[in-house]
Amino acid sequence: MKKLKKLLFPLLMIVAITGFLAYQKISADKNRLPENIIAGNVRLEMGRTDIASLYAGKIEDIFVNEGDEISVGQPLVKLEDTQAAAQLAAAQSAKARAKAALNAQKQKQANADLDLKNAQNLYKDHLVSNSELQKRQIQVKAEKSGIDAARAAVDEANAQMARIENINNDMTLKSPLDGTVEYRLADKGEVVGAGMKIISLLDPTDVSAQIFVPVGRLPEIAVGDDARIAIDGQNAVFPAKVSFIANQAQFTPKYVETKSEREKLMFRVKLVIDKDIALKYKHYLKGGLTATAYISTNQNFPENLAVKLPKE
Repeated sequence: MKKLKKLLFPLLMIVAITGFLAYQKISADKNRLPENIIAGNVRLEMGRTDIASLYAGKIEDIFVNEGDEISVGQPLVKLEDTQAAAQLAAAQSAKARAKAALNAQKQKQANADLDLKNAQNLYKDHLVSNSELQKRQIQVKAEKSGIDAARAAVDEANAQMARIENINNDMTLKSPLDGTVEYRLADKGEVVGAGMKIISLLDPTDVSAQIFVPVGRLPEIAVGDDARIAIDGQNAVFPAKVSFIANQAQFTPKYVETKSEREKLMFRVKLVIDKDIALKYKHYLKGGLTATAYISTNQNFPENLAVKLPKE
């Protein structure tokens, strides 16, 4: 009996090892990618827009926090500018003076027109000389020129007010897109310089990834080719398109494949997810998420890479 057990044990071990190796081979064959598929590790990237002020000023208020979802035109930051307020008051005063001067000039022209008309009537009756009539005509022309100058002064005051009002409007920074607040780079009460970034926004419709393709396979792909992005930890496969292929080779970043792969020169290829899909599934698509990207050289994908969007 003991001899039988000694004989059976090695046989069982051989059967177990053979079965394990067979299972590994089947699994490897199942997961092996077809020749038409180019794959690589990627990280999701989102379009970023930095909000900065055109003018220097003190932050009077910030209306959003990091992580807030915002809509286009929504106020984000209000800057305080006492100098602009003083300039606006001065421009309003200048406009009032210019309008008063214009009204006075119009009255002077009306009087000059009346004097000319009277002089013309008297001249017909030979009661005034021709030189007196010419004086009245010259006076009318002078008053008309005065009106043109007064109107120009009013127009200049209006233009100055418009410029200052535009500056005041620019002191309230508004969102140029529907997106998410990524960072607040300054706080209420801080003084910022012209061009300083205050808020950083993410565009949920602008989702992309960069895959690095070896030079030998570059002729097999083109802009517009179909691609797939499978995000780690998610039971989903997102459709994508090749939107850009670099014209110059480069070394790939550290997170791509093995050290031997990183030592090779590769071409950077950008993949983008359709804007409507990215917006609809924005809660699943976050910048920095690791994923695997696949490009098909003949536009055909195996069954396990068929588009599979998350359940809403």
